[in-house]
Amino acid sequence: MGEDSAEMRALVIYCHPDPQSFTAAVRDTVLARLETAGAELRVIDLYGEGFDPALSRTELQTYADTVVNTRGIEAHAAGLEWCDTLVFVYPTWWYGLPGMLKGWLDRVLMPGLAFHMPDAEHRLIRPGLTRVTGLAVFTTCGASWWLTAWVGAPGKHQLLRGVRAICAPNCRTAFAAHYLMDSSTPASRARHLARVAATVERLVPGRTSGRLRRLPFLGRRDGPAAGSARLAETGTRRQDGSDQDGGRRVQGSFTIAIDGPAASGKGTISRALAEKFGLAHLDTGLLYRATGAKVADGMAPITAAEGLMPADLERGDLRSAEAGQAASRVAAIPEVRTALVDFQRRFARRQGGAVLDGRDIGTVICPEAEVKLYVVADDETRAKRRFAELAASNPELTLSTVLEDLRARDRRDSERAASPLKPAEDALVLDTTRMSIDEAVEAAAAAVVARMPG
Repeated sequence: MGEDSAEMRALVIYCHPDPQSFTAAVRDTVLARLETAGAELRVIDLYGEGFDPALSRTELQTYADTVVNTRGIEAHAAGLEWCDTLVFVYPTWWYGLPGMLKGWLDRVLMPGLAFHMPDAEHRLIRPGLTRVTGLAVFTTCGASWWLTAWVGAPGKHQLLRGVRAICAPNCRTAFAAHYLMDSSTPASRARHLARVAATVERLVPGRTSGRLRRLPFLGRRDGPAAGSARLAETGTRRQDGSDQDGGRRVQGSFTIAIDGPAASGKGTISRALAEKFGLAHLDTGLLYRATGAKVADGMAPITAAEGLMPADLERGDLRSAEAGQAASRVAAIPEVRTALVDFQRRFARRQGGAVLDGRDIGTVICPEAEVKLYVVADDETRAKRRFAELAASNPELTLSTVLEDLRARDRRDSERAASPLKPAEDALVLDTTRMSIDEAVEAAAAAVVARMPG
């Protein structure tokens, strides 16, 4: 590790009452990766130390008194003054922060320490944690991603927006969550721990910027030379330090449209970009899968699409091969696509920006999107990926069957009269055949950075 990472000072706020919980495993993964990166570490275990989350009457009365308002929380205040990286590890309960952690925010992020109150010269509150240049959140959630987003993800936003607002202006952020925790499996938990380890890398100064310039697979439809020019331009901007690992955030609306065939990697890339840049994410394929599932239950296709509700996207069978085939069939019906277009367009133009992935986002839903990516991979690679996803739940499934199904779906999607699968004329084509997940995400992120305003 370089000299900058060796000087990294990370304060980890851990909150869970059960020392044997999966959240404890997440904490241990975070600590191990930070230690490997050469960071100095301090850990505050809120339940372990018996932290009192209740803001007392006396504390409220002395809240704005910067001389005495840190009495009783001296060790916590010292940790905040010491660190340059702040990490939260906790379970999400009722879509938000545990009461213990919310109480820590109430009692520890005090005026004079975490922020500065308005005064005669300043009309607004000013940041106090300006030494903090890295902020990360690692959590688990019993609800699905969709339901959490629909509610508004208040816990995530309280930290990554609220706390970040009082950190350094160029503060890097990182986030990883295991959704549907109540139905998690050993495999899903292992995948999440690997994801946590990779996400920690975003906090390490200088770790990301060098890799982007080495990826050769991003190209425009008009050939690799144009793609190389775009990638070189992006690398220059990041080397200048204008956007270190997602530190930039979108003001107003900003749409990233990602299209491509099944199992090309567009869903993984979309979710990663949404987290990296603080954008909302919509997997539009779920809309068609849910519509197809309702049709399979006996409902007419157009009626199913027009009556689609958020709860319909919570069905546990939407990731099955059968749901994918049903989605392809109903997507070929023009009236179904029309019924779902308005929902997608409203989502795309929301304030704060959005990432949408599907098969006609850049061509039909959001032809004016600021960034358009078309993600591809060869048939055999896609079949192996999809087989790996489905084999555990379907022991009789064969790789040849998956390959045949993918090719049949490709034909339906690309030959349908309504919104056929094809790249937009100005889309960047990202071939993930020989890419790792990290490489694909970073190549896509480079394209986004190049198109972001300012």
